[in-house]
Amino acid sequence: VGYSLVAQLVVAALAFLLSVTTDSPLGAVGGAVGLVIVSNILDAVTALGDWREFLPTHWMYSWMGALQPEIQWTGMAKGAAVSVSYAVVLFALAFRRFRTRDVVS
Repeated sequence: VGYSLVAQLVVAALAFLLSVTTDSPLGAVGGAVGLVIVSNILDAVTALGDWREFLPTHWMYSWMGALQPEIQWTGMAKGAAVSVSYAVVLFALAFRRFRTRDVVS
């Protein structure tokens, strides 16, 4: 459960960034869902090779390694590192943008 929450941090961070950038809440949700869809489509393109490992949704289902007779932690560790890296950058951009917004009006 914890890994699933960490894997979704990228989607939450992008939705937050888009919500402070636009005035439309539907645009923020649509952008976050669009990220997941485009990332899953690009992950299916095998010609990208090792570049697919840097997509935010490539490691999303690594939690299934916990269901194996011997738990495989490598996929979850890589996925958590990629998700946290993207999330930190997106949250930093969102908070930077949020500080300059006028939220009163």
